[in-house]
Amino acid sequence: MHLSPMERELVIFPAGPIGEIKLHLQNMESEPRSFKIEVLKRSEDENGVERRTKTSDLTLAAADASPVVSSRIGPGEVRELTLRYTGNRGILSEQAYRLIVTETAGALRMKIVASIYVRPEQAKADLQTDGHAQRLTANRIQVVLHNKGKAHQRLDGYVPVLRFSETNVQLKSETLAAWDKENVLSGMKRTLRLDAETPVPQDAKLVFSLVRRH
Repeated sequence: MHLSPMERELVIFPAGPIGEIKLHLQNMESEPRSFKIEVLKRSEDENGVERRTKTSDLTLAAADASPVVSSRIGPGEVRELTLRYTGNRGILSEQAYRLIVTETAGALRMKIVASIYVRPEQAKADLQTDGHAQRLTANRIQVVLHNKGKAHQRLDGYVPVLRFSETNVQLKSETLAAWDKENVLSGMKRTLRLDAETPVPQDAKLVFSLVRRH
């Protein structure tokens, strides 16, 4: 099965029509598939460990407002999914959710996890760092980010820069690839560990900064 898009953002207003999000689920196989859909609220701790909790903020249209919906989809069929936001319309910061589609039959059961964000009109991210970095080992450095804004921020919009004295710390390609996949939710702190290509002296005073990609 294929779900598109895998990420959607909904801007809500204190007054006006109920906000809706439309997604499309397609069965790419030649056999029918049974599946269930869950919509859960999403939060993360400082280490990026995700927590999902039940919510009634987002409901599937014509699904009796149930938080879990079960159904079948025929071979090649495309099913339109409509999510309606019925939560607090006066939120001050972005709320993050997961829409999870799980096959309920078969030996190999596919699970699709999509991201849904609901935010006020003017909500923006504000990613900051205190400028410090901690040397954990010769090649591993720990940094802390804080998104003080009202919307999520993907780290692929920034380049991490580490320096000591007049020396730039070269980070491993694997670290940079992992960095680009990170996402800091509204109001959250995130602790990240970065691996350097060459050892960093034990007494090095590390300075950490962010450079925005253009």
